[in-house]
Amino acid sequence: MLMSCGEQSTGSSPTSASPLSSGSPLNYFRANDCVDQPSGSRTAPLGDNFHVVVRVPSGWTKVPPHPTETELLGLDAPSGYSNQPTRIQVLSLMGYFQTETVDQLAQQYYSPSYHENVPSGQLVGTVTDCPVAGEPAAFFQYIQGNVSGYLVIFLHFHYLYGLRLEGAGGLDPQAARDAKRILGSWEWTITTPPSR
Repeated sequence: MLMSCGEQSTGSSPTSASPLSSGSPLNYFRANDCVDQPSGSRTAPLGDNFHVVVRVPSGWTKVPPHPTETELLGLDAPSGYSNQPTRIQVLSLMGYFQTETVDQLAQQYYSPSYHENVPSGQLVGTVTDCPVAGEPAAFFQYIQGNVSGYLVIFLHFHYLYGLRLEGAGGLDPQAARDAKRILGSWEWTITTPPSR
């Protein structure tokens, strides 16, 4: 599930834009511009197949993960940032995809036939390519109720990973910069895929 967190909807059709957002792209992420110079403290290896390690920028607070199998790390933004609550989630998304590209996987979420129980949302702008950790990646901006966010996804040995950034009614530019710093610090500490 690409958007496995959040409230569940009974329908799968995208909704119209929230009154809190104009529906215009924020342009915090751009083609080939998803990473920034890493800063902050390194995490211990996380609980995925490749024991990912990232750097957490200063001021972000680690929080217990949502009740989902996909969240490796949850972070709440510093209190001085706008659009609270703002959260970053490092995700090991469920799925092994031998033939699909990240562009195809990102586009599938907004297809009316994708899955009847995914949270409804509105794609803002387009799905855009952007490499992360030496892997082809894609990102998109979305609105879901009063939440605005980005999801960056990428495949590593056909396993789907991602980073989600969400804020209430919008996003603080500093939060977007910090999300890019986390993506810029992404390190695979196990370099061979598990046996299947």
